[in-house]
Amino acid sequence: MPLSGWWARVGAQLLDALIFIGFAIIPVIVVAVIVGAGSGDSNAAGAAAEVIYFVIFVLFYLIYYPLTMKRPGAHNGQSWGKQALGIRVVRIDGQPFSGSNAVVRELLVKGILMAICFIVQILNYLWPLWDEKNQCLHDKIVNTLVVRA
Repeated sequence: MPLSGWWARVGAQLLDALIFIGFAIIPVIVVAVIVGAGSGDSNAAGAAAEVIYFVIFVLFYLIYYPLTMKRPGAHNGQSWGKQALGIRVVRIDGQPFSGSNAVVRELLVKGILMAICFIVQILNYLWPLWDEKNQCLHDKIVNTLVVRA
């Protein structure tokens, strides 16, 4: 299978980030405004916003990626961002991508492990530029490739 280029991966990540913003950032702002207006305490509004953001972040990663990436057939391994850019994630062992694969790849490895250190996160996303299989570090950890669909 032909490997995906770096720019297609970046574009898909940005599209998925826009979807996340629609589901997460807007509700967080609404909650912060309501709590801030109700209590008059900006610290309480900030704390409430942080808790709501964390809950929405985890729920988004537990719902969006498993539901979109476990689809059967041609869309298996595709989030909506990847689908729009014509790329997909495939497992190196050839098995279909499952919901649990999506949770491990997107939430545990990309969302938490790679986000622990900013330098590691930057290296992770730049790694395909010099890797022979165009793999990010998270792809190497979970044994996946990103290919053209």
